Amino acid sequence: MLLGCLSAAESGGPSGDLRADASRGRELYALYCSVCHGSGGAGDGPTASWMFPRPTNHTDHDYMASLSDEYLYRVIQKGGPSVGKSSWMAAWGPALSNQEIRDLIAHIRALSRT
Repeated sequence: MLLGCLSAAESGGPSGDLRADASRGRELYALYCSVCHGSGGAGDGPTASWMFPRPTNHTDHDYMASLSDEYLYRVIQKGGPSVGKSSWMAAWGPALSNQEIRDLIAHIRALSRT
């Protein structure tokens, strides 16, 4: 299992402070992420019951604390396979701007208290 220890060069994305507007991120999460990850981020969305592996539980503080913001950016932008994860995690880069991905990261960090 790959954990969130990708450098900026390895992630192919920006580095540093990647957290932006958590309230805007909450709106985007409801639109793009909740169908799999659930509205509260527990990995229990309406489609989760038939997915294997199950969607990540974004409220799992310990697991989410092990993931860097660069890792989250990459998995949102380029999809699960870009970090050795499930192809169920779509690449949202074509649909989301860099700012929107940063907003999502801020909301995911709020869910996990990390």
